[in-house]
Amino acid sequence: MPYFVFRIFPEGRLEHVETHQVFRDAMQRCRQMRADKPADADYQVRMIFAEDIEAGRRLLRTPRTPPPLEEWEA
Repeated sequence: MPYFVFRIFPEGRLEHVETHQVFRDAMQRCRQMRADKPADADYQVRMIFAEDIEAGRRLLRTPRTPPPLEEWEA
């Protein structure tokens, strides 16, 4: 399965940027995009491992609940 790199905009729009077969290449591209991002740009760069682009979009749109806090973390 490939790694998809997306830009996520505040209004919820997802923009597919690239597809990579190797994790290291995808991670390096994400880091490069985050470093080169203009200060006034209003988007996040995320990578997702999925079967296809639409599955990646669904995974990125699915809200994730944070793990419960342990007593020593509070």
